[in-house]
Amino acid sequence: MERSLPQPHAPRFTRPPEDAYNADDDPAYPRHQLVNSAITEQLIQRLTGRGEESDTLYGAQPSNQYFAGSLVSQYEYREAQEEDDAFQNFADDISPFTIGVKFRIPAEIEDDATIEITPSAAGYQRRFPTLEEQLGVTNDREDADVLAEETQPDSENADIESDPQQVDPAGFELLTRVYEKIPLNLDSYTLTGSEVRALIDRDTPREISLDLSEPIQEAEDTPNQFRERKSDVGEGSANQVPGDALQSEAAFESYLDEVYTDTTVDPLWSARMELNARYDTPDDTGEEYITVTARLVNTHGENVEEAVDPEYEDWRSTLFDVEVKAEADGCDLGAFKSKEIEDEYQYEGTIHGVGENCAIEPVFGDIENPDPSDATGVRTETVPTYEQAKYLSRNPADIVAPMEVFAGEEGREAVFEALEDISSAMESAAEDYRNIKDEMTAGKSSDAQDDFEDAVEAFEYEHERFEAGIECLRQDERAYTSFTLCNQAFANLGFDRWRMFQIVFIVMSIPDMLKQAAGVDDDVNIDFESGEMTDSLDAADIIYFPTGGGKTEAYLGVVTFTAFHDRIRGKEYGMTAFTKFPLRFLSLQQLQRAANVLAQAELLRRQHDFGGEEFSIGYLVGKQNTPNALKEEGRNKLREAQQDAEVQENLLYVDECPFCHEETVEITGDRERGRIIHQCTNDGCTEDELPIYISDREVYRYAPTFVVSTIDKISIIGMQRRMRTLFGQAKLRCEKHGYAGESECVVQNSAILGSGSCSEEDWEEVDPVDPPSLVIQDELHLLREEFGAFDSHYETFLQAYNDRVTAGDWNMKVIAATATIEGAERQVRALYQKPSNIFPEKGPRLRQSFYAFADPIRTQRQMVGAIPRSVSRTYAIEKVHEEYARIIQEYRDDSEKLFEDIQEVDDAYSLADAEIPMDPELRDEILQEVLDDYEVQVSYHYSKDNTDLMMRVLNTMINQHLSDDKEPYSELRGELLTGETELGEVREIMRRLLNHDEDGFDPVHLLIATSMISHGVDIGRLNFIGFFGLPRQTAEYIQSYSRVGREWPGTVFMLHNPVRVRDRSYYTRFQQYQAYQDLLVESTPLERWAEFAIQCTISGIFCAALLQYYDSQLENNSSTSNRIYMFDGFEEAARNGDLSYDELFEFVTDAYGIDDANVADASDGDDPRSGVELYRQQIKEEFDRLWDACLDKENRIPDSRANDRNTDENNFIPLGVLERDESVRTPMRNLRDIDEQLTIALDSETSRLVKEYRK
Repeated sequence: MERSLPQPHAPRFTRPPEDAYNADDDPAYPRHQLVNSAITEQLIQRLTGRGEESDTLYGAQPSNQYFAGSLVSQYEYREAQEEDDAFQNFADDISPFTIGVKFRIPAEIEDDATIEITPSAAGYQRRFPTLEEQLGVTNDREDADVLAEETQPDSENADIESDPQQVDPAGFELLTRVYEKIPLNLDSYTLTGSEVRALIDRDTPREISLDLSEPIQEAEDTPNQFRERKSDVGEGSANQVPGDALQSEAAFESYLDEVYTDTTVDPLWSARMELNARYDTPDDTGEEYITVTARLVNTHGENVEEAVDPEYEDWRSTLFDVEVKAEADGCDLGAFKSKEIEDEYQYEGTIHGVGENCAIEPVFGDIENPDPSDATGVRTETVPTYEQAKYLSRNPADIVAPMEVFAGEEGREAVFEALEDISSAMESAAEDYRNIKDEMTAGKSSDAQDDFEDAVEAFEYEHERFEAGIECLRQDERAYTSFTLCNQAFANLGFDRWRMFQIVFIVMSIPDMLKQAAGVDDDVNIDFESGEMTDSLDAADIIYFPTGGGKTEAYLGVVTFTAFHDRIRGKEYGMTAFTKFPLRFLSLQQLQRAANVLAQAELLRRQHDFGGEEFSIGYLVGKQNTPNALKEEGRNKLREAQQDAEVQENLLYVDECPFCHEETVEITGDRERGRIIHQCTNDGCTEDELPIYISDREVYRYAPTFVVSTIDKISIIGMQRRMRTLFGQAKLRCEKHGYAGESECVVQNSAILGSGSCSEEDWEEVDPVDPPSLVIQDELHLLREEFGAFDSHYETFLQAYNDRVTAGDWNMKVIAATATIEGAERQVRALYQKPSNIFPEKGPRLRQSFYAFADPIRTQRQMVGAIPRSVSRTYAIEKVHEEYARIIQEYRDDSEKLFEDIQEVDDAYSLADAEIPMDPELRDEILQEVLDDYEVQVSYHYSKDNTDLMMRVLNTMINQHLSDDKEPYSELRGELLTGETELGEVREIMRRLLNHDEDGFDPVHLLIATSMISHGVDIGRLNFIGFFGLPRQTAEYIQSYSRVGREWPGTVFMLHNPVRVRDRSYYTRFQQYQAYQDLLVESTPLERWAEFAIQCTISGIFCAALLQYYDSQLENNSSTSNRIYMFDGFEEAARNGDLSYDELFEFVTDAYGIDDANVADASDGDDPRSGVELYRQQIKEEFDRLWDACLDKENRIPDSRANDRNTDENNFIPLGVLERDESVRTPMRNLRDIDEQLTIALDSETSRLVKEYRK
């Protein structure tokens, strides 16, 4: 496990702040935590049969309702085993009939020491309903045909008696199922030390039969016990109650007597304990242990020939809420040790026991605030839980000053005093780290000790960079002004103060930005060559911080600083930062946040009268979401933006004005300027047209300050020459239409009105400006496999391109952000061919560092695990979401019941901490407000098919059940959120979630999602997520569950897949899996030099060199009369020497980063020279084919065809010439554009197997 919480007397920066050990002054969080705990406890009880409310069960079979924690009969398993031995393993995996615990004790246990083994379980006895119960309760519809994953009987062969509960003809009601819980009161067994040693000598486990006669007798004494039906009455008929039998109690009793015999249906419970022991091999200390196994076995059906078949009444033989507990007295409980954890100084590594078909929880007796080593026993847990502490930024008021101070509002001296306070604290933190080294590395390997030292040194390097940033601010007045204005912009947005890691990151990035500018700007007077000023411009900085921790604001701070610095030093237009997201949904979420910051920065730019264009933002995400051009496929997007309400809604990407913060933004079109405009209609706002550009063409023409893009759009650089303006290569500015990277305006004339036409009088020549200062990659871990490999080639193309246009004087700074990553150094090297810094460095304790801490009282998420044994996974996840909804709706109807349940929960907060009023009306008001934050559920599925199935489950099962049961229950509204969900739908769903309490917004109760939800969804009302099986990657699991519990405590319910070995393994080690998640994150697979990747990207790299660089260089500046990206222009330039084979090949190889150092970093110790030549030769072969294709006259069509507007044919090299040559590929249109897709159809037998597996 992770180490126990550090005590308040530990060094300051290795523990939570002192005030964190005390309850909150604000009762809001304690209220939410207590409510969430009550909801979660209720959910567990309803799925296991624990608690008083499960004493009587109505309407559902116990094995369906209480699937978590049931132990089934051996009957079906043994029967199947006799018929088909191949079924054994499958049946054992799905429906186990044993549960047990394995634990260790010292081999030298005293003879009189004892171990008490205590099994526990419950059973259910069916009885007839009373008339009142019959009229008031309906049965669950357990066979809804929505379960398409389950095999449905053929209509010809369907036996009506196989499904007797659901026949519901007119004039009849189904007989309500009622079950009474019977505690089995199993005897405990005490093992002495001598008896343990005796077990070692046995070849077979010691079997102890459990006496169940008393609970069976109690079941048989149940009033109105269920009876067998008469032989002449079919099963279906016996469960249909005619309407006239419901007119009186006597009529109802008479009907039951007519249909059922006097023979009662009794339980078939049978069980035993099994005990065995063996010596363990000595551990590293030489200490010897005995491993003891205690197992509870459901023995019904063990001898299948003699056993009674429970048939459809499987409650008769099933044990519920089973548990085995073992407690030692007179000897210590030994622990299993994970050898892998020996190298991890942050983790303690104790494993108290190993479960069999269950998880394990340690038992601490009456010990308060126990250490893991204090455990006195272990117990099985079928629904394990783990509390994940709230992770908070460390922002002590005596160190991190308010943002107004950094904005310079209290004077220059106060700015530097505040910065020096942080620097001094960092120095103290480094000392604190070293002071606990011996404690943290005791008993650990030398690798762990080295890792600890490396972590401290990395933190000290962060301090050096921070100190260098302070010095830059002292020496460079432009940097100081940019820094204070950056802080003022955030302060104007309402930010009170930076989180510690944010301000440190912004300041330590300043030397990098100044060194970058120094390459082209003589007015940067800081000496970076002497080595005295620490910078890290050549490295990629990876902001590695948990989801929701503020990574976006950290890099937006650097962007804002740099944007101001650009204007102050004379960069009057052009992109400052190019931010890329792997998913379109991510970019949508960040667009508003970026717009808000830049709007405030723009107001300050005007106030200080800095020259240049206004600060603006561009949204570059692809044709499926925003227009590529202003006129496409005969549709004029400008006209539509003016007149079509649906189009206006779809194009509204920023609905809150970033200047006045009101939701008063509308879309319109300006056909003279060729603009799709976000305009604010608030009369009280100072702005009208917002500086936001959403079509590709507008982004190219206006080269916004900050471009938010999806990664896929980078591939367009191999097809779209207009993109060069984003990298500073403009030649003119049109007064009407913005910038162009060539000698005339490039507005799409067919889309604009005649009055919008421009001429040379509107054009002004401009000089190129610097390329972007920052390339920012959010969610770095998603750049993986071929997607990441393709992107890596375009990333290094941009660097090679910038080297060409700036004579090597410009080095773009790379910043990446992620919440989950493994093998970051190798991934960054593959992507950017740069070294990397991971920031912030991990602290000396897990989740305790200078920057942040795990709160000792606040819970961020309750992790809950279960595995369906007696029902299909689909039915289980249906039950999870339905019961959660019932709990919320019941609490809504009766908040006093919630108040009672709150008082029963075991939580770090007390009722006093929550300050819940004693006045019932005020209490109800407060609790209803809290429940608002727990109304929405997320249902996670790792395949699109499963989300469709879940939507059918919602409509035909969950909602049907809730509707049947009437008040206080009501149907749920569900929405799908998958990769196929249109962006407009996504926006609408988000609005409904955020504005649930406003008129005109239908509520969302269940969000059914795939991995799309795992990034970019930041909504405080998402506080419950149910997983339909463990995601394939641990990183995906972490990212997905991080959608909940962001603002208030949440619950993560993991419904493991019983068929998958990985799911079962993690379930039985649930506590360890939750605690060790960061260690289990898989390395990101990315092979830059994959042969297939080079084949896919080289056409785009080749064409990008022509479009972005050579066309700009040769236009009006060479003897070539045609554009070089056309067949005739390429042929002419190659013939007259304007374009040489060697020069273009060198550009392409530079774009791939072919040199000894880069290839060596990608190799595994082989001679890099052989690698260089191998990759160079591969690139040369592909390059030669492209070169030849561009000169092959067979690939040229006549001008008459090329100029025919009625055809798509042309001599444009990327899309015409290369498309006609079968030996080469055309440039990628996006990074997922690999090959033609094939449809694979499953035959009927394969479909059946797939359906069975999905169950």
